[in-house]
Amino acid sequence: MKKYEWQGGVEETRIIESENGTYIMTYISFDGKIARLCLASSKDLYTWTKHGLIIKEEKYKDLRSQSGAIVCKLAGNKIIAAKIKGKYWMYFGDTDLYLLYYEDLIHWNVAENDENRKMITILNPRMGFFDSRLVERGPLALVQKEGILLIYNDSNAANYNDSNLPKFTIAVSQALFDKENPYKFIDRMDDYFSHPDKPYEQTGEVNEVYFVEGLVYFKKKIVSVLWNCRFINCRCCKKTKEIVAI
Repeated sequence: MKKYEWQGGVEETRIIESENGTYIMTYISFDGKIARLCLASSKDLYTWTKHGLIIKEEKYKDLRSQSGAIVCKLAGNKIIAAKIKGKYWMYFGDTDLYLLYYEDLIHWNVAENDENRKMITILNPRMGFFDSRLVERGPLALVQKEGILLIYNDSNAANYNDSNLPKFTIAVSQALFDKENPYKFIDRMDDYFSHPDKPYEQTGEVNEVYFVEGLVYFKKKIVSVLWNCRFINCRCCKKTKEIVAI
């Protein structure tokens, strides 16, 4: 992994727990030119085993991507990876969103169209909206009664955008997918549910930035972990049964 990580480092970590207690981390390696999706696992959160690039096919090896959002479910008082029809699923991508799947959490296949052998796209930017420039996964995706909830980060384009936001604003919204068929899009919000509106979110190392990086279950609520221009903070979302707001 040295050639993929040492020049630019690693970032965008996402950690989920499997049914057997193993922790799975998706992260991005950066070689100075391309950000690639990678994976590591741990039994104790201290010692990690790297498993290399998640997408190993030659034609996708140099595909730029942000870290993956594995589909999970609430089991008692914790969130764990969810199998759907015998497979785990992961949303990933940068600009558009795509899908990965496999029977275990270490090895992954790209969901492709059998006719043209290209990746299927499950979420795109929309001109005239706050997500007109790009869409990318946020934290883990969560199975709810209504479907699979994917909180996604997005960016406002330079033009043909949402004129109420500065160009390139990073905001946060929600999309919903079928809980039996994770590739089947149901709906998404017509607006963002959170965006940079505080001074420390509007100016900093990168202006107008507000990412959702993680979700945890705490005191019967889903708590989101946020990253903004200057530092990380936390904010409580609605109770789980109310979190889908499309």
